[in-house]
Amino acid sequence: MVIKTLKISENPLADFGNIVEGNRFVGREKEITEIHNRVTGTAFGNIAIMGLPRCGKSSLVWNALMESRDELIKTKIVVIRINVGGISSSQEFFDTLIDESFFEIGNLIDEQISHKIEKILNLLQSEKLKIHEQKRYLHRFYKLLKKTEFRIIYIFDEFDYVTKFFKLEDFQLLRELSISPETKIALVTISRHSIQEIELENGTISTLAGVFHNLNLSMFSDDDLKKYWQRFESFGIETDEEYRNKIEEFAGSHPHLLDLLNYKIINRILEGKNELINIFISVTSSLKLDLYNHYDKIIKLIEDEKLLNKLFQVIYGPVYNLKQSDIERLLKFGLIKKQKESNEYHSFANYFSGYLELRQKDFDFWPLWNETENQLRKLIKHYLIIKYSQQWKDSFVKKNPKKEKEIKKYEYTKLKNIKNYGTRASDDLIDYTNYLELFDCFITTDWPWFKKIFQEQIKDWRKRFFILGKVRNPLAHNNSNFINEDDYNQAIGICNLIQQRIRESEKI
Repeated sequence: MVIKTLKISENPLADFGNIVEGNRFVGREKEITEIHNRVTGTAFGNIAIMGLPRCGKSSLVWNALMESRDELIKTKIVVIRINVGGISSSQEFFDTLIDESFFEIGNLIDEQISHKIEKILNLLQSEKLKIHEQKRYLHRFYKLLKKTEFRIIYIFDEFDYVTKFFKLEDFQLLRELSISPETKIALVTISRHSIQEIELENGTISTLAGVFHNLNLSMFSDDDLKKYWQRFESFGIETDEEYRNKIEEFAGSHPHLLDLLNYKIINRILEGKNELINIFISVTSSLKLDLYNHYDKIIKLIEDEKLLNKLFQVIYGPVYNLKQSDIERLLKFGLIKKQKESNEYHSFANYFSGYLELRQKDFDFWPLWNETENQLRKLIKHYLIIKYSQQWKDSFVKKNPKKEKEIKKYEYTKLKNIKNYGTRASDDLIDYTNYLELFDCFITTDWPWFKKIFQEQIKDWRKRFFILGKVRNPLAHNNSNFINEDDYNQAIGICNLIQQRIRESEKI
């Protein structure tokens, strides 16, 4: 594993984490063409760029539009970039649109129109202006702008932040300005979430999302990744395949993570530390927290997208309510890749897969299920000791002779496991029961005792355990077609309720 040559005196990746431009920007030809086709033609509309954190959304739009703004203005197309993260109110938002627009074209338009626009600007900045008046003057501004034959492309970076101050009327106003023939402007939003989700976050039912074309920006494609490493060679850094594979094990094809790891390694080499394997181990160890923090941001986003459970199903199984549309969305984000040889899906980076395994217990259904079963067994063991003593079996069978057959079955399973696994096998009969046997063999035999814990009636709990069976058994055998979403959601609720009732009983 080597960097074959390093003909540089300074680190060419020192700008990592910023918007990359010039020769640092690679690939994305298809996406750039898609943006141009949507917003720069005679017929134009709005486009929403969405994707994972730090996957290059801002860099893409910068290189697609801002880099060519001098050429575009010759055709009377004005590109204006606004960072929404620095805005705190809807009035400031719309004021910024007008201020930036006038700043860009004030010296290029007719003096008479320029004077009228200045008057509108002064009126809009009045604190006494009412909402309906602000809306009227905004329309007047863009109508005047239309007469100049200039048109605006607004780039709204970090558009997610409008959730902090936008109301329904703000979404509607932005929509109206972008579609009305009298005022038409082009909107390019950059966000982690979709426009629809951003609107819903504010509890609005606006139709702004309906006037956008969505571009889901994934990580680098295979072709982009190849160009990324080729660009390294143009910087005077030649790597071998083993080195590239090792980097991709941690970063996959994620642009920011690739830059982060390579930057740190190149820095160490420039410092005179030449043992690359040791450098790699040192760098990845020191960056572990950075990687984990970034993975957490990815997990947060896909959790918001209701895709986290789907991701676990795709990578680890068992599959129970996964749809092809879920797989397509995960592919769009670049979180999974299909292996040609096996047709199986894997996460974008091996190291991310390992991190998911660490976090799986926090999110997956099975740990919830297993914990519920474990708590039920613990409760039954506690009951049997209180009611019958440590050696409960004979006394229990004597009082409940109809349950002798079940007890013998558990004993047989126990002996079989001790024979096969020795001291690793449990010595407690209750550990050889399933959830339904816990209910039928023990809980129902002394319902007055268990009713103090579970509350309600035994018929209510019989129905609940039946629903658990409807979900648990198909899941265990990957037969997800037998499960409907209502049953699945109910099963989660029942597991949580069982755990809650047991916890409450421990306080008594």
